[in-house]
Amino acid sequence: LEFLEEYLASYEGYFKVAKSLAIVGQVTYGDGTATANVTYIDGTTAETTVNKPAYTVQNGAVVATFQWEGNYQEVAYTLSAETQNVAKVTLTVSVDNKESVYGDALEKLTAQVSGLVNGDTQESVLVLTKAGTNNAGTHDITASLKGDYQYFYNLVATKGTYTVTKRAITVVIEDKTSVYGNALAKLTATTTDDVANADGIATIVALTKDEGATVGTYDITGECVNDNYTVTFTNGTYTITKRATEVTVAEHSDVMISKTDNIVFTAIRQYDKATLSGATFRILKDGVLVATVAANGDVSVAEGQQLAAGEY
Repeated sequence: LEFLEEYLASYEGYFKVAKSLAIVGQVTYGDGTATANVTYIDGTTAETTVNKPAYTVQNGAVVATFQWEGNYQEVAYTLSAETQNVAKVTLTVSVDNKESVYGDALEKLTAQVSGLVNGDTQESVLVLTKAGTNNAGTHDITASLKGDYQYFYNLVATKGTYTVTKRAITVVIEDKTSVYGNALAKLTATTTDDVANADGIATIVALTKDEGATVGTYDITGECVNDNYTVTFTNGTYTITKRATEVTVAEHSDVMISKTDNIVFTAIRQYDKATLSGATFRILKDGVLVATVAANGDVSVAEGQQLAAGEY
């Protein structure tokens, strides 16, 4: 009798072994448990709780797999159940604003995130992207979901702004000198400040000499032509010096040189008026300097100088 009772008890226990499992209703991504109906061998059912979820994406759909553990005659067994009735989780992202100076290393992009579940991290889920170039100006920073996380989350993101500020440098314009009538010297400038991305000074500033080609001094000024920089200039000076010219005067009897008397200088004839304007002439007799006269645009000389007859 005792043996029969044990057998019947064992037989009844066998019919209470679960043979199938089905998830009830919808689950939300990241849920650690779900409700399921378990069906036993004897055809009866019962509602139970399943756990140990695994979330995967199959053919563009999220599949949630849960497990349930049973025991028959002290032997544990496990059933699993799948469902595609999985709701997304709302992920809220506010991208942080960033700022750096043109040419410096960019700041690391960051964001404030809420709504992560299932052990996910910001680094594994999100991609933060700065738009545009690294030139001075403002650039959008946007957030997007990596890979299959688009199936798990509804992203609600507020973009940030990356501001690249202009690089400030000081430029010293170098002084230049040339002789009247010669080609002008090339204008140059230097800076002791760091420039970015191997930018040459010629790509940052344009230099200009004040108009004029006669003897005198002229300002050399600069203008910033690169939108990635702000430039403080130290101006330079361009000096055009007088050209010294030796000529021989043809023979004359006593001559008073005045502003209106045009003396015919054999050597002067090769110059035009523009070239002569502002020039200085030294008059020599037998190789000895006897007078110095200044020519103007009319090829006249200074008033009040008297030359005796002879070869000069």
